[in-house]
Amino acid sequence: MGRKKIGKQVTACVCALIMAFGVAACGSSAGTAEPDVSGGQGKTINSGAAADSGRKDTWLADEMVTITYARPESSLQPYNPDCATVEWIRENLGINLQVSTYSDYETKMNTLLAANQLPDLFTIWGNVSDVVGTGCLMELSDLINQYAPNIQKDYENIPELSRYKMDGGIYTLAQIRRDDNWEQGSVPCIRTDLLKEQGLAVPKTWEELYDVLEELSKAYPDSIAYGTRGDDRLLFNYMSPIKGLGGDYGLYQDEDNVWHMGLLEDSYRDALQYIHRMYQSGILDNEYLIVSADDWKSGLGTGKYLFYYDNPVFLDTLNKTLRETNPDAKLEPIMFLENEEGKTVNYGHPNNYYNVWGISADTENKEVLMKFVDWLYSEQGGYLMNYGIEGTHWEMVDQKPQFLDSVVEEYKSRTGDPTYEAGSEIGIGDLFLDMSWYSNYDAAFKSTSEESWTRENIHKVYVNNMDCVIQQPIEPPYTAEESARITEINQSYMDYSKTEINKFISGERSFEDWDAFVQELISKGAQERVDIANQAEQRFAKGE
Repeated sequence: MGRKKIGKQVTACVCALIMAFGVAACGSSAGTAEPDVSGGQGKTINSGAAADSGRKDTWLADEMVTITYARPESSLQPYNPDCATVEWIRENLGINLQVSTYSDYETKMNTLLAANQLPDLFTIWGNVSDVVGTGCLMELSDLINQYAPNIQKDYENIPELSRYKMDGGIYTLAQIRRDDNWEQGSVPCIRTDLLKEQGLAVPKTWEELYDVLEELSKAYPDSIAYGTRGDDRLLFNYMSPIKGLGGDYGLYQDEDNVWHMGLLEDSYRDALQYIHRMYQSGILDNEYLIVSADDWKSGLGTGKYLFYYDNPVFLDTLNKTLRETNPDAKLEPIMFLENEEGKTVNYGHPNNYYNVWGISADTENKEVLMKFVDWLYSEQGGYLMNYGIEGTHWEMVDQKPQFLDSVVEEYKSRTGDPTYEAGSEIGIGDLFLDMSWYSNYDAAFKSTSEESWTRENIHKVYVNNMDCVIQQPIEPPYTAEESARITEINQSYMDYSKTEINKFISGERSFEDWDAFVQELISKGAQERVDIANQAEQRFAKGE
């Protein structure tokens, strides 16, 4: 479906943006075969002059082409205009990549959209259906067929990619993992040193966890047993403990590929009742709603919190902080917990991330831009954007890229996090532009100690139980009409549901009202949302 047809389906979305920012509608301005070659708010960087002197045969066009790229600003890994990869791209591909980073990314991108100033390439913001609906994303199918053999190969080998089409069109680009997935999702992590101190066994079930945390609360009254960063990771997100407790908040598929909404089911209510018990007993931080990610990490690092269910990659940093005042402190991951039905299940991190990038419908150099994007999906592009320049930053060892010892030593010797120091200076990693994604690229910068909780060592804890880890649900492709209706339904029920669910947790609303609450959600379109998913799934299964 073309840009104009999709835009007509969601005129209301565009109008809302215009009303919000008081300026006119959307657009942008301007950017394979794999070549054989051996800031602050509104920070825009020109990464070099666009002169084409010194042209190489590996350039993607006859002259230097400027491509503008925008992504969220990262305080961990600020963009460095002198990074090695951008220099290499300009010299060897003839692409002058101009990078802009924004701290309030969604607001800024909506402003650029309404002001007709979108960059050529950008990280998707907000609800992807809304962005597609404005007509400002280029439909990429024809360009991919003509200029992108690497992307074509991914569509052949990764069936899930087709689920992110809209009306049969390709409007977004994915981050494709090229190495092993060592990420088992959120996991339970607890102060095992305190368990030992109190003579408590490591819990194996959710009920045992409740009992253990209750004992820790009594033994350490100045601490709060369970800390979490806001309500999303506690009650709603696929990375929350809800699935482990036997429920779901959002859409999920059963074994017959039928879609359901967990929010409407008793299993979700039961999971909430467990968390409500923790809240009432003081096991769960009663101020969880206002706890930021930084405050949560600080609480874990100072001993305020003794347990969390979230990403385990923070463990080394947290333990380092804990041991400044308590050398024996150990915050460690434990096995997935069995729920009251006798099941152990956990949503893992996806193998790939979809709907990550988009290309402006009005970019002037669309053919060259698509060649560049396809090159980023190539093996060579993946190595460059994850490891840097071969021979300068890395070499092949046992047919795998590996950072040079001198590079690892250099960045480990600095005061900052070596992964982000290298990422910023070289121009690599998840916080820049790694469409081909080597998720374990930074392993060399992590501690090699057996006690260090690297991704590999965390994976070893769960490697024999990975059958408990399931993929997060991937919805079927929707038509523009369906996407517009889904947006309306989500706006109707989602914020309301979250507000009320927090009331159930605090006790402000009784679980005796649960059935009435479900009927309220149905009246706001929640069941229709499920019906749309099942209709689209049936259509997708038929190849329509």
